[in-house]
Amino acid sequence: MHFLAEDENGNISGMISRIKENITNKFISIEHYGWIQNGEEITEGEEVEGMKGALENCTITLKGIQTELKVDTDTFLEMKDFFLNTWPKALEKLKSICEGNSKVDK
Repeated sequence: MHFLAEDENGNISGMISRIKENITNKFISIEHYGWIQNGEEITEGEEVEGMKGALENCTITLKGIQTELKVDTDTFLEMKDFFLNTWPKALEKLKSICEGNSKVDK
C-alpha cells in the first residue's frame, strides 16, 4: 500500500505500508516499512530504520446506532506533527462520507 502526496516541487513521495492484520468491519492494522522519494522505493538503510514496523491500528466498535472508530499509532517521532495534523482532517472526511454527505472537500 502506498500513501502518496505531491510536494511543493511536484515530486511524488510517501510511505510504503502493508496490511498486517484485517478483521472485516472490526479492526485493521497498517505497518509502515519504507518511503517513496521522487518515485523511488526505499525499504533499506538509515533513512527507513526509524520508521520500520511503525503501526496504525484502527478499531471499529458499534455502539447502539453509532459507530466508534479508534485510531492508535506508535509512529516514529519524525512524523508525529504530520499525523497530529493529518489524522483529524482524514477522520472528518471519513465521518462526512459515512454520514452521506456527498460533497467532501479535498
